[in-house]
Amino acid sequence: MRDIDWRHQPEEKIVNLMANPFKAAASASASAAAGSSRGPPLPTPLVNLHMSPDAQLRQLMQSPSPTSATGTPAASSNDLDLSTILYYSRRSMYHSMGRWAEKGLSRRVSDPVLLFWKAVSVMYTGRPTESLRELQALQEKRELVLACPLAMELEAKLTITSSGANISDRASLHAAIFLWSVDSHDQARQYLKKIIDSSPNGGRSSTIDAMSSTLSVASSTASSPAGFANIVNAALAMMGWVDLTCGQENLVARSLTWFDRVLENNPRDLDALMGRLQFLRTLRKQHTPALDITAQIIAYHPGFIPAYIERVYVLLEMAAWEQVMEASQRLSSLSPDNIDSAAILIIQKAEPTNAQLFFELAQPVVRLAFRKDMYVLLAQLNITYGVSGSILSQADQLVAKAIELDSSCSEYKSEMGLIKLLQGKIDLAVEYYRAAASQNSQDLPALQGLIKCCIYQGKFEEAEEQLEFFDAVQAN
Repeated sequence: MRDIDWRHQPEEKIVNLMANPFKAAASASASAAAGSSRGPPLPTPLVNLHMSPDAQLRQLMQSPSPTSATGTPAASSNDLDLSTILYYSRRSMYHSMGRWAEKGLSRRVSDPVLLFWKAVSVMYTGRPTESLRELQALQEKRELVLACPLAMELEAKLTITSSGANISDRASLHAAIFLWSVDSHDQARQYLKKIIDSSPNGGRSSTIDAMSSTLSVASSTASSPAGFANIVNAALAMMGWVDLTCGQENLVARSLTWFDRVLENNPRDLDALMGRLQFLRTLRKQHTPALDITAQIIAYHPGFIPAYIERVYVLLEMAAWEQVMEASQRLSSLSPDNIDSAAILIIQKAEPTNAQLFFELAQPVVRLAFRKDMYVLLAQLNITYGVSGSILSQADQLVAKAIELDSSCSEYKSEMGLIKLLQGKIDLAVEYYRAAASQNSQDLPALQGLIKCCIYQGKFEEAEEQLEFFDAVQAN
């Protein structure tokens, strides 16, 4: 299926495509296959381009439900609890992952998949004995006959095997999800390929729609055509996530194709929409289409908290300050203890040992502290004192905590060097940049920081030497 190049699309066409991007991709794919057939025309945009983001969101939530590539109403095959758990897993927020698993179990008592991910969260938060006990109790569950032994092997360094006979596609899917969560991308890809290859026509739209229409999704099981179609969709979406996060440039670029294939089958698929959002936001830096996706997800899945979280971050990256405040308040009202809507206030309680999270929260604060837009927003809120110093002080505390939790990470020390540089504390900035460079000689931000500090200190010969070294590192 042809990838849609968002970089070269007019803004109105981007919104049009984002309203139903899979139809545009399906049209191109069908034309290539049939030679003479032209796909369905692009639909009317679901949102008004000239509205504010919040007005667009309200309009989209009132729009009719989307349809699949064949025109039939699209049903959601996603498990909101599992999708939320995997979102927190992607962000290494294991305390939050465990809390959401427990929340899901309060509604779905004894659900084996939720119990499994609760055990995994226990494993990651430093309670191996408890985790093993919970995993052992689940290893006979049919959908976990692969995932449980894999998790137990990882935790206890044991060699635990499962019988190859009677392994269901659902078991292979859960094994792949777990392997992906522990960065075993190649193994995860093998399990997913098995599922996709076993489906007619490799999980293409027309075949999946035909299977899904056989039975209603509400009554489907893994052995029914509709149930198998849902598993194939989940495998395609997970294959997209595996490629997106594997670190290999050619596979990362291919990940969008997997998400588009899922959206041909089911326009509401949550994991595929989140994958497309991640791709556009982090790789292509296309915030307007990414914001539209958050609105779509919220409209289709109002109870999915990660969509509100991502909306806050997309608006923050767009410097849409008023909308950031509104989105944060909405997120806080839906999830009062959410760490992203009140990060500095509750981080110590929610994720007390997560160094990466402290670092990630500090980064946007540091980069926005001296922007003119920030002064305008704070003036509107009648905050007129010590703006830059106060904001950087908070960022300083977050990064200091990250360094305290993990002193081996050069990236944290480079960030502290930047904070000290912005605060005018050049000597301290040099100390942190040198510490980062000594830990990782190829830490480019640290080398750039040292060059800036040398220039500010008038040490031009040293700056020239550092610049030559920087060029050599960058060339390699």
